[in-house]
Amino acid sequence: HLYERSVVTPATKEDVEENSKEYEIAGLPGCMGSQDATHIGMYRCQYRLWQYHNLFKLPMPTRTYNLAASHRHRILSSTRGHPGSQVEWQDNCTIWSFIKYLRDGKKYSDIEFELLQRDPVTDNIKAVCYTGVWLIVDNGYYLSWSTLVPPITNPSTWQEFCFSKWIESIRKDVECTFGILKCRFAVLKRGITLHGIEATDKIWLTCCALHNFLLEEDGLEMNWNSTD
Repeated sequence: HLYERSVVTPATKEDVEENSKEYEIAGLPGCMGSQDATHIGMYRCQYRLWQYHNLFKLPMPTRTYNLAASHRHRILSSTRGHPGSQVEWQDNCTIWSFIKYLRDGKKYSDIEFELLQRDPVTDNIKAVCYTGVWLIVDNGYYLSWSTLVPPITNPSTWQEFCFSKWIESIRKDVECTFGILKCRFAVLKRGITLHGIEATDKIWLTCCALHNFLLEEDGLEMNWNSTD
C-alpha cells in the first residue's frame, strides 16, 4: 500500500508536463524521464533458483529491477524483481506494462510536442508534431521503439556525436537515483539477508516508496527553471 501511494505514474497531462519541464529546458521535448536496471544482492536465495540469480557482478545471487526516474530523482515506476542472470535476463526482458502502454499509445495520447526535422529534398528545417512521451535509455535496450531513445552507438557526424553525449549526460538521472537509494538504504548495497525472492521484492518496493516520500518531506521534488 505504501508503494501504491508513493510511486505513482503520471496520470494526467499536467502531471506529465510537471515531470518534463527540465527536459524541455535541456532541449529534449517529449522526454519524461530516464530508465535503467540495477542489481540487488540476496544472501539467502533458494537453492533451486540459485543458477538463475547468479551473476558475476556481485559475489552473491541478485535480483534485477527496472526503474524509471525523473530529473528530480523521483521514481515514476519500477518493476518487481527478475532473475539477475545476465545471460537469461537482459534489459529488454524486463520491459513492463508501463513502457508497452507508451509504445502502443494507450498512455499520454493527449500529450503533444514538436521536434525539428530536416527535409532531405529541400534541406529546409521544419517543426513536426508528435504525440506521447519517451524515455532515455542506454544501449542495453536494443528495441527499435520510438518511446525508448538511446545514444547513437556509432555516430558518423559531429551532430550525432554531440547528441549522443548530451543524451548520455542526462541519462545519469536514473543512475543518480540508484546511487541515492543504495546510500540511503544500506540493505540495498550490502545485500538482503531475508529468505526468499518475495521478501527481496518487497524490500525494494518499500525503499522506492520511502525514497519518494522523503523527497516530498524534504521539498526536493519541487520543479525548477532555467533562472534558478
